[in-house]
Amino acid sequence: MRHRESHGGAAVALVFALLLAGVLWYGSAPPSSSDPVIGGGGGGGDPPPPQGPPPGNNSTPSTSSLAFLAYNEAQVQVLVNDSSLLRAGDWFYLSTGNFGATPSVADLNLWADQIAAADPGAIFVAHTGGLANARALANGGLSSRFSALSLDLEPSEPGFNSAQSAVLLAIQTLTGIAHVAGLESIAYLSGQGFRYGWNYATLQTAADLVTVETQGSEGVAGGNGPALVDTLAGEYAAQQLPVDTLSVQATVGSLADGTTVTLAEVMATLNESLRVGLGPFFLEFTGATAASLVAVLQADGR
Repeated sequence: MRHRESHGGAAVALVFALLLAGVLWYGSAPPSSSDPVIGGGGGGGDPPPPQGPPPGNNSTPSTSSLAFLAYNEAQVQVLVNDSSLLRAGDWFYLSTGNFGATPSVADLNLWADQIAAADPGAIFVAHTGGLANARALANGGLSSRFSALSLDLEPSEPGFNSAQSAVLLAIQTLTGIAHVAGLESIAYLSGQGFRYGWNYATLQTAADLVTVETQGSEGVAGGNGPALVDTLAGEYAAQQLPVDTLSVQATVGSLADGTTVTLAEVMATLNESLRVGLGPFFLEFTGATAASLVAVLQADGR
């Protein structure tokens, strides 16, 4: 044992001497052209700042992720023409077959291609009315760009029944259709559900995501948006559901009934949605309200 210890001590001493010589040599030798130079020049100082994201329309994250609804080519072109205000991670609900019309998968695929060229980080949702149209879209050759299927559940759509049990069944059916097609399900729900006695958190349990239309007098218009966001968040908290699966929707500009939603009302609702932690804030617009949409995007810091 003692013999092994003496050889071990000599070995340790030799290794230590070699290491010390290496340290002294490296400290006195100038760096070669292949050596990494800390601080950008061998004279100390701070390390160079980290590289930022590559430049481009989508390189700077906005204050929020937004969702947009487009029913036609004109609305798609509004988004494409204002692509400098779009961001990676924005959602685009492209709609066909609402109000009993026959859906067109070809239109949705074309619009998705056009928007993706302007916003490569876009997230696409196929949006329609009626379960028959939802099935047609899911089985009709949607582009792989689409990641979700959204069903409009409001009085103007086929088969709508305001009873919460009927709405819950419709959402469950939608989710089955969507999942078989490899898509997420989104229940796009009327904001009049409070009048019908709905609990939106209960309806959420049947869907992957929920969007609530809040543009009318019961919501954003008239300054009620922030209170409505808080009410919805309270329903989710009571059932211990994450609120980031919930989005609220606002129509910018003038509504069909002549009501005008002001920029201040939209921004107050958007900011409360952000504060509470809801999912992407949803904006609906028309060609006539494109300027109001741009104002909202600019006010959002884009």
